[in-house]
Amino acid sequence: MDRIAVFSDTWAMVADESCTDAKYQIRKVKTRDYMLFHHNMDMEDLNISNPMIDIISIISNGSLFFDIAMLDEDTALIYVDNCFYWLKKVSDKIDSYYANGQKNSQNKIEKPEAKDNLLRTGVLIGLRSTVPSTNEEDIFNERASYRTFWISSYNKNIQSSLEAPDLFIPRRSGFWTLTVKTRKYNDFLQDNIVLEPLVPRGAGIINKIDEQLIKGNIKKDILFVSDDYVAIEYSWTMGSVAERNYRVLPLDDANSLSGILVSDIAREDMRDIFYTSAQAHLVSHGIKIDEELKGIVSVSEDNFTLERRNGNWTLKGRLDLGDRYEEFPIGLSPVGKLVNYDELHVPWDSVKERVPMALDAYTSPNKDLLIVVTGNFLMIYTIENGELSEKPIKKIDIKKGESVVMVEWATGDYVARWEKSFNQLNPYIINQ
Repeated sequence: MDRIAVFSDTWAMVADESCTDAKYQIRKVKTRDYMLFHHNMDMEDLNISNPMIDIISIISNGSLFFDIAMLDEDTALIYVDNCFYWLKKVSDKIDSYYANGQKNSQNKIEKPEAKDNLLRTGVLIGLRSTVPSTNEEDIFNERASYRTFWISSYNKNIQSSLEAPDLFIPRRSGFWTLTVKTRKYNDFLQDNIVLEPLVPRGAGIINKIDEQLIKGNIKKDILFVSDDYVAIEYSWTMGSVAERNYRVLPLDDANSLSGILVSDIAREDMRDIFYTSAQAHLVSHGIKIDEELKGIVSVSEDNFTLERRNGNWTLKGRLDLGDRYEEFPIGLSPVGKLVNYDELHVPWDSVKERVPMALDAYTSPNKDLLIVVTGNFLMIYTIENGELSEKPIKKIDIKKGESVVMVEWATGDYVARWEKSFNQLNPYIINQ
C-alpha cells in the first residue's frame, strides 16, 4: 500500500494516525493463544508458523495506540480497522522519511509535533446501577444494570455526549461489549459474563461458561473493568448457605471460578502483602483470631477487588470470619498492572472545596477536564493552570446509587476513532 509506519523513542505514527509521549511495553506470548483470544482466529489463517511472538504495545497518555506483533526482526503484523496489515522494515533511520521529496504529496508525512494545537479529549464512562429482579424465581431481589457514556470535547468545549446500554470497552484488539446475562441452570439462576467484539469475528460467545459448572444461585456484580481485567463481587446461595467473595479475573476468562492472586501483581518482595495487610487491619481494630491467617481455609489471596478512594483506584481485600466479613485496604497500587492511567491532576481537597458533595473525581491525560461524581450527577469542569472552572460545563443526571466501574480516556486522533466506533451502537444523545 506504500504507507509508512514510524516508531521513535517519544512518538509513533501509523499511516495517517500518530501519537506523542509514546511508551513501549513488550511481552512474549504463545501465538496460537494470542490469535484465538484476541482475534478469534487460527495462526495458520495468517500463515504464521512461529509458536511464540513478541507483542509490542504502544501506550500514549494511558491509552493504547496500537499493538505490533513482531514476527521476526524485519516483519511485523498490525491490526487496524478490523483487518490485519503486514509491515516490512525499510530503514533504521527515522528522519530520512521527512526529507523533501522523499514521498509524493499524497503520502507526505508530517511529524506529530507539527500538527495543529487543537485539544481533543474523549472519555468512556461505565456505570453500574441496581434494579429489581424481574424473575419471580430469583432468590436475589436485585440484579445489576450497566450503561456507558461517551463524552468528547474540543478545546474544552463539549462536542458529544452519548449513552448506550451495557459496557463498551476499548481493547488492544478493538472495541468490545460486555454484558451480564442471567441463565437458568437446572433449578438455579446464574449470571454469566458475555464479552463480544463490536465487529463479529465468528460465531459463538467469546466468554464461555466455566466448565466447572456448580449448583446454586449466582449473582455477579461488576465493580471495575479495564482493557484486560474485570473485578466482580460473586454472590452464591444454595438453601441456607450463602457466600460473597471478590474476584479479579482476566477479561477473556471472566467466568472462571478462580481469580488472579494479589501475588500475581506484586513484586517478588511483596508476596505476603495480602496477609500482612489483613493482619494489620485485624490488629488495628482489636480483632483477635486463634490461627495464623495463611492457615485459615476461608482466607483466600484471590478475595480482593478494586475500589475508588479520594480520586484513585485502590485494592481492597475481604476476610470471611465466619459470622461476618471484614474488609481491609491492601497496601499495593494497581496502577501499571490492573490500571493503565489513574492520575488526579487536581488535589482531592481542591475538588471537595469546589464540590462538597463530591464522591469521586477523574482528570483527563490532557489535564483539561475533570469529572466529578456525586450522588445524583456527573459534573464536568475545565482545568486551567491546575484550577477548576467556577461552574461545570456539563451536568448529567445519574441514578441513585449508580457507581462508576470504568473510565477510559482518549486524546488526539483517538477521539474521532473511538466516537466512530461508539456510534455503531446507535447511542442516545444525552440532552442535559
